[in-house]
Amino acid sequence: MQLSLLLEHFSNNINQFAYQYIAALDSRVKEVLAINDDLAEFYSSAFEFSEDCLDILIKHRSQKTKAVKLLSVYENIDNYLSWYTEQNILHLLVSH
Repeated sequence: MQLSLLLEHFSNNINQFAYQYIAALDSRVKEVLAINDDLAEFYSSAFEFSEDCLDILIKHRSQKTKAVKLLSVYENIDNYLSWYTEQNILHLLVSH
């Protein structure tokens, strides 16, 4: 019983983090894509965006769980966030 509560609590927390990260990422991508008149500003903002994403993902990975039962939940979220971030960075690059 205790383990199932721990797993549920961990899953809820990491899913909330993922949701907030994705919401912020989507908002920032829209801001960067709205820069149309200055190509240098666009690429500077896109670079800053990618650096910010990298910093957040590095901090997230520094909090990796050591509990074997929770590791698969963590790894699934981490893989999804990495993929989602990569797709959005590529989207920025091909849009201009």
